[in-house]
Amino acid sequence: MGWLLADRMLVMYLGRIVAMGSVNDAFERPRHPYTRALLSCAPAPGPVGVSRRIRLSGKPRSAVNPDPDVCRFSGRCPEGVERCTSEMPMLRSFGGGHVAARHLA
Repeated sequence: MGWLLADRMLVMYLGRIVAMGSVNDAFERPRHPYTRALLSCAPAPGPVGVSRRIRLSGKPRSAVNPDPDVCRFSGRCPEGVERCTSEMPMLRSFGGGHVAARHLA
């Protein structure tokens, strides 16, 4: 992967940790949809105009007064399920020290 400043990374969305793990694992196998969207914004070699960027739809939830019982990424998540609107996902282990806050495996 080249020269790195850190070997672990943490991803937050609206003040809440949504993913954490080794830099290599996060770049090679991002577990959270927001992490994938962030990584898709990085420039990639190839023809100009070819984009692999994930464009999120929907409106962000309030950062000032978030509902503690609703996933903060709900409404923008391309993988959201009904459970996301009534229960905040907890950080779950995906092996190798990588954790992500999501209901789906």
